[in-house]
Amino acid sequence: MKKTAGIAIATASILLTKRSNVDTYTEINSYLGKLRGQQKLLDSIDIIEIIYIKRPSKDLANLRKEFNKNVRKNFLIKLAKTSEASGRFNAEDLLRMRKGNVPLNYNVHHKLSLDDGGTNDLENLVLIENEPYHKVFTNMQSRIAKGILVGESKITPWAIPSGSIYPPMKNIMEPTK
Repeated sequence: MKKTAGIAIATASILLTKRSNVDTYTEINSYLGKLRGQQKLLDSIDIIEIIYIKRPSKDLANLRKEFNKNVRKNFLIKLAKTSEASGRFNAEDLLRMRKGNVPLNYNVHHKLSLDDGGTNDLENLVLIENEPYHKVFTNMQSRIAKGILVGESKITPWAIPSGSIYPPMKNIMEPTK
């Protein structure tokens, strides 16, 4: 199997995250995740070490309800006013955002999961392209959270997309043929 230099670097980076030295994470800006069995290299991310503590389902439901009712809409309205959004999206998508709706093929993602200690603060949100990016981050979260019971904790590396819109323009993947 032929590996590109980027995948080799990302693989080495992932192996480094197995170390207990948190300082190694600050140098990692790529994440090698999986989607439908295929490896996907995501750039412009941060890796941090978190203590993942599974939140009670009632608390999670309240946060999710707040997010669905107001937070997502407010985030999108605010984001639509930025030069980053206007340089990225067409007029139709910007209009959707100004009304508090996500552009087609995008999701609003919590950088630190609500299932854990994440919040609905706007700084914890990112507008993320669904395929493959949001799905890869969701798969990562599911893999880490698997088997953790409410109140249990796990120290783990956590990949976080950078910025308010992901991927950054320079990192948009070419469609696969």
